[in-house]
Amino acid sequence: MSEMQGSRRLRASDEERDYVLHLLQLAHAAGRLDVVELNDRQDRALTAKFSDEFIELLEDLPEGREVVAVLRPTVAPAPSRPGPSSVLRAIASPGTANQSIAILSGKDMMVPPGVTRYHLMSFMGGDNVDLSEALQPGVVLIIESQSVLGGSTIKVPPGVNVVDESQSVMGGNTVKRSARGDGSRGTLVLRGISIMGGNTVKLA
Repeated sequence: MSEMQGSRRLRASDEERDYVLHLLQLAHAAGRLDVVELNDRQDRALTAKFSDEFIELLEDLPEGREVVAVLRPTVAPAPSRPGPSSVLRAIASPGTANQSIAILSGKDMMVPPGVTRYHLMSFMGGDNVDLSEALQPGVVLIIESQSVLGGSTIKVPPGVNVVDESQSVMGGNTVKRSARGDGSRGTLVLRGISIMGGNTVKLA
């Protein structure tokens, strides 16, 4: 790749990664990817640094045709053509969102099927969050968490691949060994920050 081409590379955003994960789930549901292929591509999508890295993950899938057409480098793109980030933002984001806030307290929460993003806030407390129904084969569920002097207990079914992308200061998340699955029951991605606290992931 020439120096000029290299300078055009755009950094991938979490929003773009989430949408690529959604497209991969659709391909899996259609029978185009088996569980092993799905997990491999999901892992690569989660660690992608540049938007053009998504091309290899999507170019053989009809579900990713529109995204690949935008991301594939061209010699002289039209001036009015939007960049990858704006195109991905223009496509409706998948799934639904939910949240839980625990301040000096906690409660039991059962996250329903269809939720793909969940927000947790824990301050000197924490909830018991059960993901048994929300996590299914091919599903990627992202938890954005802020934990200060506390943290929640997150319960997952067997077979869930847990990816911890969070940051911590004098704390951090704990993922029990028994809760580390092969991805056959979906993927849980942990993001956010823990300050003198953190969440615990264990089997339901």
